[in-house]
Amino acid sequence: MKISLIVSDIDGTLTAPSADVEKGLKDLGEWIKKDSLPFTLASGRPLFLMKDLCHKLGVTLPVIACNGACSWEQTQGHIWNLFLNPAEMRAALELADQLGMAIIVSDGEQDWVYRQNDYIRAHIAKGEKWEVVRRPQNEGEWNDYQMQKLLIIDPQSPGKIDQVIEKMKEKEGNYQIVRYDDRGIEVMPLGCTKGTGVARLAGYLGVPLEEVLVLGDNANDMEMFQEAGCCAAVGNAVDLLKEKADYVSEKNWVYGVIDALKHFSIGE
Repeated sequence: MKISLIVSDIDGTLTAPSADVEKGLKDLGEWIKKDSLPFTLASGRPLFLMKDLCHKLGVTLPVIACNGACSWEQTQGHIWNLFLNPAEMRAALELADQLGMAIIVSDGEQDWVYRQNDYIRAHIAKGEKWEVVRRPQNEGEWNDYQMQKLLIIDPQSPGKIDQVIEKMKEKEGNYQIVRYDDRGIEVMPLGCTKGTGVARLAGYLGVPLEEVLVLGDNANDMEMFQEAGCCAAVGNAVDLLKEKADYVSEKNWVYGVIDALKHFSIGE
């Protein structure tokens, strides 16, 4: 089949927290450059945490950041850039803060926290870049409180996150809530997933979805698997994704990505 666009997830697909993937990334970057592969990235990461990998791999096509809320290209800048309405988030943020939860906000260019607490300080000690505190003090600051992705975590009491969800739902708006467990939620602009990002990017580039190959490892890659004409899972992927994949590599992380590209005869 014809492949005109390749879109890969990052964390768990190309990279791993403890495994050595540097040689694989180097090999993939050389392949992208040598054969001008139509390769790009889709991630839940904010844009600023994707740029180093883009440079390392030599990615020149637009990338999809913040689970589809943003797309950015080196030469054009932002292709699209969607944000939450702070007025729709305010009551829930204030409640989460009163309940002692950790609130991490990203505008795509920087992460900050609503307030430092023991949970935040422990993660700073582990290397998280959450030193910046931004807590609006007046209406003007609330109006300027730009949020592309919102993460709320209850480090103490499983179940209290339901109160925050209910408070947020009191005000209808253009947002969606992804619940991870009894302690955490992620809030994104309405309709933003990796799948909608892939579909929108393919339209922008004039590539039919049936000519798009996507690669992933986790359940949050399922939407883009459902959108693309072809999909591949790396060896360390969850079973749910492997069941949906057209090809499952026996290799993990970036080595599985390279194996999948070879399987589909990319660049040949």
